[in-house]
Amino acid sequence: MILLFLLVLSAFLLPVVNIFCKGKKRVFLTFLVGVIFSGSICLVVLNQYQHLGMKKVTTTKEVSLKSSSEEMPMDILFYQPLGNGKEKIYLYHTDKKEKELLKTGQEKVSNQVLTNQSQEKLVTKQTEWVYQSDFLKLFFSVEKEPTYLVQEENTFYLPKKWLELSVDETKKLGEELTKNEAKMKQEGQIWVGEELKKELTKNPKMTEKEQQEEMKKLSQDYKIKVVKEILEK
Repeated sequence: MILLFLLVLSAFLLPVVNIFCKGKKRVFLTFLVGVIFSGSICLVVLNQYQHLGMKKVTTTKEVSLKSSSEEMPMDILFYQPLGNGKEKIYLYHTDKKEKELLKTGQEKVSNQVLTNQSQEKLVTKQTEWVYQSDFLKLFFSVEKEPTYLVQEENTFYLPKKWLELSVDETKKLGEELTKNEAKMKQEGQIWVGEELKKELTKNPKMTEKEQQEEMKKLSQDYKIKVVKEILEK
């Protein structure tokens, strides 16, 4: 802000000095105002391209993840491929109350997905240029909270039962699940029943409550099994 003021003021004073001042006074003031004007431009360039008056600060933030889709029978992390498919934008929720999906950036951003983790979460590591002091922020910047991103690293931690799917894959998956809903329900009951018998053979003393919990787990396993089979077609 101060630097911008000096730049504008010196640009205004240069013609004023040349018009209204005479002799040595004009030479001296022209030189002085010229130095201020040139120096201000140099400082603007150095601040813009060399980050003069700034320092790098790295912060790490961790948030829990929620499924990108409430309609699917399992937890999913969405992504949207870019270009040749190697680059991706990830679409995610950190709270079920969020109406719209959050998304990762494109510039100076790298994303990594780690599977078979114990907890679903997103860890974001950001490196930014920030001003070294409040005075330097006041001197150089016209923005209220000026920061300049250097690098952002997003790491998604997904448990074993989570899936990483593109938006198009999820759409096709939803269509297949709807089309085969009745068949899946019937076959699922048979599969869960057979698997439960195997578990009862291993643990014949399983209580009714434990059996209910096991059936719930097996039902989820069956849904994931069906989804993987559909995706592999």
